This record gives sequence, structure tokens and C-alpha cells, in this order.
Amino acid sequence: MRGKAATMRRAVRLGAVLAALILGTTGAHAQAPAQPGGELTKLLREGAEAARAKRWGTCIEAYAHALGLEEAPTTQGELGLCEEAQGRNVEAFRHLSAAMRAPAADRTKEPWRRFGRALTRAAARVAQVFLAVEPPQAAVVVDGRPAGKPEGRSIVLEPGSHTFAARLAGYDDAIETRVLQPGDLPTVYLRLRPKPIAAPATYARIPWTGPEQGMPS
Repeated sequence: MRGKAATMRRAVRLGAVLAALILGTTGAHAQAPAQPGGELTKLLREGAEAARAKRWGTCIEAYAHALGLEEAPTTQGELGLCEEAQGRNVEAFRHLSAAMRAPAADRTKEPWRRFGRALTRAAARVAQVFLAVEPPQAAVVVDGRPAGKPEGRSIVLEPGSHTFAARLAGYDDAIETRVLQPGDLPTVYLRLRPKPIAAPATYARIPWTGPEQGMPS
């Protein structure tokens, strides 16, 4: 009996020690400083602080990096606000448009009201060109840079002179130059013509210089 009692006392003491260790460890974790919210939270905070200080370059850089981590509509909108404030109207238009197309966008509430007003300002400073291409599978080149296939999309450009071209194998290029004004919404038609099919090669008639038919050689 004495042996059993001693064994039980040792078990109780061991349990108490283990409990103390577990509680101590848990308490240490509970008192540890909170970990940072992550790179995304840091970038969003930097972007907001830079926007309040009107440091638009830093704001754009922070929100652009944040957008690379998570493509959130509010991040697109905040990035567009900074770009619009810096005069980068084409980029601002693209990001603000994407934000306003989000299912969660509510134009009667913030931040969507700010996004909507900025989008209106940016749209008045750029030109939106609608391209109609025939054949539709032709690739489009704008100012010497590939723009893919239009597929009913518009191309947003800064005002000024721009050259549009459509290219497709077997067709001659279609090229048109337009001078665009702020707020313009033109449609540019690019119609490609098939290249002429080369005529089959013909053999020239070679004059006969041998003996006449029926004459002895």
C-alpha cells in the first residue's frame, strides 16, 4: 500500500509539473507581441499614408504592388485615384473602370462615390477608340505596338495623333491615322483587302530553228 501511495504522489507531482509547463508555455505565447499583418496590409497602409501626404508616386507604387498580391476592386480604385491625381489618365481610367465594374460596387457609398467622380474626370481627358476590323481575326497594332484583337473592346489613348493598323496573313495591311481630342469616342474602321493571287507562270513560245517539218535534215 505504501508503494502504491508513493507512486500516486509522484504521478500527481509529475502532472502538476506538466500542467505548469503547459500553462507557462501558453501564457508565453499569449503575451508574445502580435505579428505584423503581412506584406499586403503594409502596402495598403503605405499607399493610404502616401495618398494623404499627396506623394502620388509612392502611392502608385504601393498600391500597384498590393494589386499584384490581391486583385481587390478597392485597391484598383485607390490606385486609380493616385494615378488620376498625378495626371496618368489612361492608367487611371483602366483601374477605376475595373473597380466600378466590380459586383460589390455601390455608386451611392464610399469609396465608390470617389472612384466614380475620378473616373468621370479621367474619361473627359482621354479618348476611347472603338475599332471595327474586317476580317475580325486580324491583329491590331497601335502606334507600332501590338494591341491584340479588338473583339468589341475600346482602346483608351491620350489625346494626340495615333496610327492604327490591322494585319493578317494573306491580306494587305489596313492603316489609318487619327488626331484624337480629349473626350473623343470615335470608331475607326480597318478593312483589309486580300492580296492579289499571283498568276500561274506561263512558258514563252520558243521559235523553232530546226529543219522544217517534212524537209530532209
